Amino acid sequence: MSESKLHSIVLKDFKKHEYLALDFSDSVTVIRGPNYSGKSTVLEAIFFALFGTKAVPGGAEIITRKGSKSKAVVTLSLKMAGNDYTVVRTPSAASLIRTEDESTVATGHTAVNEEIGRLLGGDLKRTMTLALSTQGETASLLKMGASKLNSIIEDVSGVDYIDKLIERATKKASNAAAILDGL
Repeated sequence: MSESKLHSIVLKDFKKHEYLALDFSDSVTVIRGPNYSGKSTVLEAIFFALFGTKAVPGGAEIITRKGSKSKAVVTLSLKMAGNDYTVVRTPSAASLIRTEDESTVATGHTAVNEEIGRLLGGDLKRTMTLALSTQGETASLLKMGASKLNSIIEDVSGVDYIDKLIERATKKASNAAAILDGL
């Protein structure tokens, strides 16, 4: 699985933010503020940019800022699968653009969701399962049970894939040794 990294995000009329632009650090970005100042909204905006209204608690009805005359727009710049991309999403439209050549990779919610899922190696369901829980819901992962949680961790980390590679390499080495012994 190749490295993914957030570069920046711009929120316009998204939930409580009229306008917010953030650049993400190469190491750690800390977002702090008092309760109900919009910190969790930034995380929701990232999920919205990646997977649309289904990734935001409350859905499309609560995305656009109250009193706004225009629709919410989230622009997320990030690296996925070795390339830089920009996702632009509103409640009614979505586009995924490869930054290097400014080519449109996908348009429309479904096509963008599928392409992002392919590039990230996961879909909305997996992303939301592994996402930080909203305030007071961190026990949700523990309720899944050890085998389900272990399966998700193996899937995300690629451990299962590495185990299969080791198994194949061991078989090939054993076959090669048998051939050499026969010479």
